[in-house]
Amino acid sequence: MQPYPDSNDPCHSLCVRCGFCCDGTIFKVVQLDEQDGAGKLALFQITCVEGHFYFPQPCFAFDRIRGCRIYGTRPVKCRNFSCKLLSQLKNRQLTLQKAIDLTERARQLRNALLKEAARHDIDRKFFLNTRMLVDHIESNLPCRNKINRYEDVHLRCADFSAYLRTYFMKECPAD
Repeated sequence: MQPYPDSNDPCHSLCVRCGFCCDGTIFKVVQLDEQDGAGKLALFQITCVEGHFYFPQPCFAFDRIRGCRIYGTRPVKCRNFSCKLLSQLKNRQLTLQKAIDLTERARQLRNALLKEAARHDIDRKFFLNTRMLVDHIESNLPCRNKINRYEDVHLRCADFSAYLRTYFMKECPAD
């Protein structure tokens, strides 16, 4: 989430309305960078894996009304992230209203997926954030009998994932 200090900026308006990069919809975790500094680590629920520090989503600093509460000192990964929708808004490839409409549609798809997953009693630990739930469904329902049994939740998951890839997630460059 890259809200701008100028609250009249359309990009700020979109980020505050959306928040998918901070609330666990797009990412399960955010990796901290060396530049983030050890002092900042105390603010997050940090996990260290093979010398890399991560914090889980949703981010504790995300506020649905104000956006990022630590905007000035947010981690490098957060500072550098810009979703497809935000990039298109910056480049005037779409209007703020169209971007808001696309965000609202994503929210509807997410809510339908969460409702369907709850109806199927999918383990509550996967509801910590939406990305974790989507990854769990996509990786654990590949066999035919599970897909038939959970076809509705699997289809909602596929629709939501495709929508996020289309409008929010940028392709990762090949290493």
